[in-house]
Amino acid sequence: MADHEQELIQLIEGSPPELSLAEMAREIGITEDEAEQLAARLERAGRLRRDGERLVVVGSATGE
Repeated sequence: MADHEQELIQLIEGSPPELSLAEMAREIGITEDEAEQLAARLERAGRLRRDGERLVVVGSATGE
């Protein structure tokens, strides 16, 4: 699942803000539920944060 973590982070950084988590999940070949769990784990780890409906990578050039 670590590969999916990096893929999700890269998608969040390189995608338009309107791209949904479901669309990102399809891009990396996982279910929407798996993407939600992955995003929640990354949030708890401090690597992502939510800005309304949008996910933002913490500490990235495009995030914070």
